Amino acid sequence: MRSASGLLLALFTLGFLGCSSSPEPVECSAPEGAGAFEAGTGEVCFERVEDGGTIPLMEGPQGGWHIWLAIGCTDCGPSAHIRALVTDPTDGAEVVPNTEVFADLSSDAWPQIAGLQLSMPDPYEVGSKSAKGTPLAIHVEVLDLETSEVLHEVELSAVLGGTQTWDPCDTNPDGPDCCEDCFGEG
Repeated sequence: MRSASGLLLALFTLGFLGCSSSPEPVECSAPEGAGAFEAGTGEVCFERVEDGGTIPLMEGPQGGWHIWLAIGCTDCGPSAHIRALVTDPTDGAEVVPNTEVFADLSSDAWPQIAGLQLSMPDPYEVGSKSAKGTPLAIHVEVLDLETSEVLHEVELSAVLGGTQTWDPCDTNPDGPDCCEDCFGEG
C-alpha cells in the first residue's frame, strides 16, 4: 500500500509539474513618442491611455474585479516602488485605497511593467463606483527605493468600459491552472 500511495503521489506531482511552466518572455515596444515616464494600462505590455480614454474592468477567475496598471520608466532603474490611488473625479472619493507594489521593470529598450492589478469594487453592487461609464482619476507615483521620495507622478483621467472576463490561460496557456488533461480530465 505504501508503494502504491507513493506512486500516486509521484504521478500527481509529475502531472502537476509537467503542466506548469513560466510564460515565454514577451518583448514589448515603446508607444510612439514615449516619454521618460508614462503610466497606462495593459496586461502584458504597456498601453497608453489617452485623456478620458476607456479602461476595461476585468473580472478575474476568482471572482474579483480589477483594472490593469502599467508604467514605462527609463530612469527608474531595474526595480520600482509604485503607488496608485483610484478616485472618483466628480467628488474626490476613493474608489479603492492606495495600492503599493514593488516591481521589476523589463529590460526592453523602453523599460516597463504591465499587469499590475488595481482592485475595484463589484460593479453589480448598488451605488458601485465600478459601473460602465464611471469616470476615474488614477494617480500614479514612482518612489525612490531608498529614500521613498517621489521620482515621478501622473494622474490618468479615464472612464470604465464594459466588463471583460480575464483568463490567465490566454497569456500563459501552459500555466499551472491551464492544463486540460493534467489529471486525466482532457
